[in-house]
Amino acid sequence: MYQPDADGRLFFFEVPIDRHSINSGSSDLVKRPDGSIVLHLSRERSEEEDVVWVPTPEGPFEAIFRTYRPAEPVIDDSWSVPSLEKQR
Repeated sequence: MYQPDADGRLFFFEVPIDRHSINSGSSDLVKRPDGSIVLHLSRERSEEEDVVWVPTPEGPFEAIFRTYRPAEPVIDDSWSVPSLEKQR
């Protein structure tokens, strides 16, 4: 998660927890019974226990999804990152 400066450069921002990202080795990664992972991108922690909170800054931010040694479906574009859904 990155916050752009006035020139559009992306930087980490101050977060209330000790991490700026989530990955398969994260100790707080929560999988639902069906194996799915729900990320909650928000300035405030979710009250739901089966979601992973990713803190966001006030204002604009950039969420970047990276893969390392991706499986074939990522390479051949038969799988793509699900879209973000804005919640209120």
